[in-house]
Amino acid sequence: MASGIRQASQMKRNAFPGHLSKERWNGMNRDSVDQPTEQTVKRILNSNARLVDQFILECVDEQRILSLLEKKRNLNGNFEPVHKYKTLYEEYRGDSIADISRGLVQNTKDDSDILTHLVNMSQIVAQAIGVDYFALYIPINGGTMLASVQTETCVFTPYCSIEEGSTVPGHVATSREIVLVDNLASDKRFTNKTPEDDSRNKSVLCIPLILPTDELVAVMEFSRSGEGAVFTEIELHIANAYISWMSASLHQIEIIKGCTTVRVYNEFLLDTAKSMFEEVTDTDTLVRTIMGFTKNLVKADRCALFLVDEEADQLYAEYFDEGFHEKGVPIFSKLPKLRFPRDKGIAGYTAKTGEVVNISDAYSDPRFNHEIDMQTGYTTRNILCMPVINRRKIVGVVQMINSMSGDHFTEVDETAFKMFGVYCALALHYSQLYDTLDVKKAKHKVTLDVLQYHIPGNEEEFNKLIKKPFISEKALPADFHEYRFVCDGYENFLPHFFIYMLRDIAGDQYFIAPDKLCRFVVTVQKNYRPIEYHNWKHGFYVAHALWCMVKHNPGVLTRLEQMSLLVSGLCHDVDHRGYNNAFLKKLHLPLAALYSTSIMEQHHYRHTVTILQSVGHDIFSDLERNDYKSVLEMIHRNILATDLSLHFLNEKALEEDLRTGTVDFSNEDVRNKLIALMMVGADLNSCVKPWEPHRRQTDHVYLEFYSQGDEERRHGFEPDSIMDRFKKKERPSHQIAFLDFVCIPLYQTLNKLLPGTESMLSACQTNRVMWKKMADEQRGE
Repeated sequence: MASGIRQASQMKRNAFPGHLSKERWNGMNRDSVDQPTEQTVKRILNSNARLVDQFILECVDEQRILSLLEKKRNLNGNFEPVHKYKTLYEEYRGDSIADISRGLVQNTKDDSDILTHLVNMSQIVAQAIGVDYFALYIPINGGTMLASVQTETCVFTPYCSIEEGSTVPGHVATSREIVLVDNLASDKRFTNKTPEDDSRNKSVLCIPLILPTDELVAVMEFSRSGEGAVFTEIELHIANAYISWMSASLHQIEIIKGCTTVRVYNEFLLDTAKSMFEEVTDTDTLVRTIMGFTKNLVKADRCALFLVDEEADQLYAEYFDEGFHEKGVPIFSKLPKLRFPRDKGIAGYTAKTGEVVNISDAYSDPRFNHEIDMQTGYTTRNILCMPVINRRKIVGVVQMINSMSGDHFTEVDETAFKMFGVYCALALHYSQLYDTLDVKKAKHKVTLDVLQYHIPGNEEEFNKLIKKPFISEKALPADFHEYRFVCDGYENFLPHFFIYMLRDIAGDQYFIAPDKLCRFVVTVQKNYRPIEYHNWKHGFYVAHALWCMVKHNPGVLTRLEQMSLLVSGLCHDVDHRGYNNAFLKKLHLPLAALYSTSIMEQHHYRHTVTILQSVGHDIFSDLERNDYKSVLEMIHRNILATDLSLHFLNEKALEEDLRTGTVDFSNEDVRNKLIALMMVGADLNSCVKPWEPHRRQTDHVYLEFYSQGDEERRHGFEPDSIMDRFKKKERPSHQIAFLDFVCIPLYQTLNKLLPGTESMLSACQTNRVMWKKMADEQRGE
């Protein structure tokens, strides 16, 4: 066989020599008989061990045998004679092939087990093809060097760099192709021979073990010493076949290990989820859990988790791994927070770039921050650092320090680390949500305490009212029982008027303590903001309009419904800010985040309940439990009914009931729809006042509208024309449209259901005539 590397085409033939023809085998046999070579004789001797023993005993003298033994002992190098190793028969003997293969797969739990299997595999191949020595090399330092494995202890030491044309193993690791050399001593291509390579003539067969994933696992080198001790092509095929099956089995082992890792990940995720959702874990507990799990995951000596402080633009850590364990569980000490700039050190680099960093020599990397080692007294050799990313934002950095399974963290460690990062981010995110929720709850409690202190009305106003809370019917204004009543000049008596109306409805059946009623009214008055239209006076007007509806249409509603209606009217706009729901949504104001629909109406109800449940304000406390619950439900329903976006469907349903003649006031659903219509009719009561009071109240409405329009424009929005102060001339046409499409149809339906509201409809129609007249005057008609 010619000296040198075999052609690639020869090396990549079928691993099994079954394609060789019968004539070729016969030819090879004839060569063996007619012209025996040294190699042929060796094969014959290898297959006739008893004949060799007999020949040595009978034909070789004792001195010759001793001399050969001494020569054998003096051979040095990384190669070790195959016969020094124990036989593998016992280790791979089992009841069946399935048992042996199952044992191989199940017993391979970590890298040291794989290394043991590689050594055994190398010995099997060595024995199969009959070699004098063999060596096993594995890639280290990120695939830049090969390390020689001591076959008895599985300890490895650096051997050579991985580059073409260096040593034979280094060349094979680079090219990833089989190399067959007839005589290494005379081969000029491998310039970086080791001393033992030059000490003797030998034939070398070097084969890379490559997984189907194209990952180089090891390089196996087999050698024979002596002149003419070259490897045949058949032996090359045998070795290639063995090693191919080894590669497949190792790949299967890696797949199983990967599945096991995923199972461990899933178990951790489940445990973390249980901890979070069952015990509402705080961030401190979760940080310790993450650090402990990650440390075991990649077999690191130390672990650190740095969180990002956005406001200070820093990374910080308060739990430190000092290497202590208790019953196999890492213990992390809580010390004063270690802080450093967000862009400093390896952790800072990862926090800034979002890259995973794997460094085999920390002190040789200019990014390494020596200060942490100086503060902790620990020596960092290698680092694996990963960002924790949530919603495309880096929230932390996990840093593994000093690999316990090698001289650096491997690509497998890095891949596992990246997969775990997803779980880590998820766990941190939900833990921080719970922390935020706890803070919000605490703030909510404090806010309620403050609110309950500041909400109550002025004590002086209360004392003044409680001295004389009740007003006689004779002292009421002459038109108080009419919808047209205007309170100008009576502002100081509005609390007295409301107390009169509520007591009038409650009668003798329901008692309301006078002190609670006075505190309630004074507090509601205080909690209306001093804005142009939706103020305390508007709240009173709505309550008054509802009282008039009840008085002019007796027997329709129960006393509890009437009481709830009156309180709903008084409180329906409490704490109004002068902006509508569309504005709150458009500007994403906090109230819009609390409620998805009827934003301000929901807020008015919540504020009403807060007042009703404040000490000394619970005017319904003497009601039975079920009645009290019903009153609150009705108040909620009534206040929400003032949302005009809900009104039109309700009005349409009532019109259909009127058309089909199915209106039955004994039906609760019909009464609820009627009450909703009454709430809207009362809310728009300014439309049924006499013309001058109506026009003045309309002016106040537009002042609020223009204030909202100014605010929208300030935020870059173009306001609707009704909100635009630069379009004041369009006010008459706006009012006509509003009366035509909302108010007049509403009062027409209400008049059909409650005949006692006829004057509301006629007043609204009269005001419509006045707006039409104003519009005509503007057009010059």
